[in-house]
Amino acid sequence: MILLLLRPSNRFNERCCKLYSTTYNIYKFRAHPDGKKILDDKPRVNEETWNMEYLLKLPDNTFGNQYAVWMSKFKFSSNERPIVKYVPDLELAYII
Repeated sequence: MILLLLRPSNRFNERCCKLYSTTYNIYKFRAHPDGKKILDDKPRVNEETWNMEYLLKLPDNTFGNQYAVWMSKFKFSSNERPIVKYVPDLELAYII
């Protein structure tokens, strides 16, 4: 913590802030009924569970459409992303 005060531009500081923000958002997420259901079910988003062609046809203001547009634009596959390891909190690991 002293390092954070002495070197505010330190990368460690940035990581701590991001971790705190993510942890804080889990509590906010869990407080909402939809967020609670997502954290309880922990659905996987990958090519087996999401049809990209279908998602691209959804309205522009939906998560599914925005997800598919972003994935297509950057030619990224969700199957390439490994499952997070070495994070002891299961909900935090799921969010990351």
